[in-house]
Amino acid sequence: EETDGAGVYDDETIHIETKKTQDNYHYFVLAVANDCAHSFDKINGLKVRLVNSKDEKTINETMINSDEGDGYAYCCIYKEDSKWFYKPLNKYMKFDEKWQDEMTKLVQAI
Repeated sequence: EETDGAGVYDDETIHIETKKTQDNYHYFVLAVANDCAHSFDKINGLKVRLVNSKDEKTINETMINSDEGDGYAYCCIYKEDSKWFYKPLNKYMKFDEKWQDEMTKLVQAI
């Protein structure tokens, strides 16, 4: 499947097998970056969804519809002891050279 986000009605899928991650992995931040000329509010039906692939149940689904930024931090999946948790972030931000720093700050606040 084409995975660069180009095209109409393009679906991207990321699978994270948490049981098989290395011990030093504690956080996964799921984010969307828009590098085209359109702001999020100009793209109809734009949404992001987190699903447990074991039972196909939706954990969360969020519409992305704002002109507040061209980046969107959706959620963080993080590990405490040996158990994984989900925390919504729902933060619009500018997708620029400070993007990674902003993401790091969001994770540190958890």
